[in-house]
Amino acid sequence: MLVRFKVRNFKCFKNENTLSMVSKRYVSLRDEEINTKREYSLLRSVALYGANASGKSKLFFAFQFLKQLVKSSADETWYSDPISIDTFRLDEDSASNSSMFEVVFLIDSVQYRYGVELTKDEIIREWLFQKKKRETPVLLREKMEFECKKPVSDIEKAIREKGMLQERMLLLSALSQWNDSFAKKITTWFKKANVISSASPSFLGFSRMMLRRSEKLAIVGLMKGADLGIIDLEPHKADMSTIPDDIKKIISEEASKRSEKIELIDYVKSFRNRYNKFGEACDKIAFNLDVEESFGTYAFFVLAGPVIDTLINGKVLFIDEIDKGLHPNLVEALIGLFNDPTVNKKNAQLVFNTHNISLLRKYGPLKKDQIYIVEKNSCGESSIKSVLDFKGVRANSDLERLYRIGRFGAIPNLSNFAKSYCEAMFKVEKNSKQERGKSKEVCE
Repeated sequence: MLVRFKVRNFKCFKNENTLSMVSKRYVSLRDEEINTKREYSLLRSVALYGANASGKSKLFFAFQFLKQLVKSSADETWYSDPISIDTFRLDEDSASNSSMFEVVFLIDSVQYRYGVELTKDEIIREWLFQKKKRETPVLLREKMEFECKKPVSDIEKAIREKGMLQERMLLLSALSQWNDSFAKKITTWFKKANVISSASPSFLGFSRMMLRRSEKLAIVGLMKGADLGIIDLEPHKADMSTIPDDIKKIISEEASKRSEKIELIDYVKSFRNRYNKFGEACDKIAFNLDVEESFGTYAFFVLAGPVIDTLINGKVLFIDEIDKGLHPNLVEALIGLFNDPTVNKKNAQLVFNTHNISLLRKYGPLKKDQIYIVEKNSCGESSIKSVLDFKGVRANSDLERLYRIGRFGAIPNLSNFAKSYCEAMFKVEKNSKQERGKSKEVCE
């Protein structure tokens, strides 16, 4: 479970910013909270609001960057080149300054705090702390100097003696690659946390794959429950004779690695009822979900696989633009799956960004400590703030109205929207007249 995530000097985040999943309500446990058996409870879902280009998506990119760093920094293709860190660009100093990422999370009620400070050329610091009753260091690193303590195994000694650690390689990744069981447990937590976008088909293959497993029933059930008119789904197996030879080779190599047969799915068939003249369902008809269904239906299917996998396995899921193509009521229903402890039995967590302000209504699905505001100042620096940190927010405050009127900032300033367009069009017309005049002179 995610407790909090910090980032500094990454994309639009110049200064240190924190997203916390810790509940700020010191009352009896709510459905929206997870009992961690520690001194705090955690939120099952958190929403980020803000104007376009405020930095909501960039926070998700920051978490994805740390995840990828943990997953891949021990691969030669990664550490052989400069780290592709995208620092804050809108001032003179940030490009030469280090970036920092830190995440606190729970595994089996034990708290871990892992972080890294780095530049594109090297890992400057790396740390991992474990907390059962009190916090103790497990891994500490200053550039190429490091020390590890239990429960890390003796593999650390071999890494040190054989010089296997590289300047751009995380020690945690190196330990995991060399099969240290404790390090693998930590890296596995990162691998299970997913960042997806409903506007991107990047997880389309994952949802397709789940249709070939027992989870198909859950996906079909979710699609039925969404009132999309779909009664069944079926993956369509690609005709291998139409696949280029180089792609066939890649598939064959991957199948050999997994020791299993891989079947390529080229699209998903969605089935709908066909009716007779009495309005009775008489049979069903198939459609190509990718091209014949609406964008909203397609977007919901892409989300369905990761959502179900997250709920079944108690993972953490970041969804960028959760409301892309989806009805507000459907978005609310998705959030409800995570907030309901009778459905979310494995304590999965959802972090999402949205422009759907109806979720902010007084008796909506989100409580005040589940709502964060992301705002960008005049210098292009983004900041994250809980609505509870704004003065004047009370238990009975109408957040939807306050957000709409700009009480929290984080809304676009459109006062010059029409004026800016008209001024630009005036220049366009002026330039067009000048160009026509020049053309006339050339002709004459």
